[in-house]
Amino acid sequence: MKIDRSEYVPYSPSQMFDLVNDIEAYPKFLEWCATAKVENRFDRGLEATIGIGFKGVNKSFTTRNRLDRPHRIDMELLDGPFSHLEGAWIFSGTTGVGSEVRLALNFQVTRSPFSKVFALLFEELVRSQ
Repeated sequence: MKIDRSEYVPYSPSQMFDLVNDIEAYPKFLEWCATAKVENRFDRGLEATIGIGFKGVNKSFTTRNRLDRPHRIDMELLDGPFSHLEGAWIFSGTTGVGSEVRLALNFQVTRSPFSKVFALLFEELVRSQ
């Protein structure tokens, strides 16, 4: 499945980059995020685990994020209920005040009895934010 969503916001690319990169704060402002932990930091990146608690579904996944502040965050799956997940947050300056924030995700849920349900929930969760 692919998700490609853009929004214009009244904040700078640096501010939006910092917000998205503050992974451990996700449970404070994303109702579907039950847990969030940075597992490892390295030069220009990190590995983090996100716990999803959404409509009775509880799953977690770990990604490696490569950071190019303030322009983009590239993500790739390390572990979780996906057979494939890669994507990027892209932050672009605009003329005037604000910036464009784009989320491009490509993912496939691992086959299981609940895979279709989880895929639909994950897509709904991403689109709702």
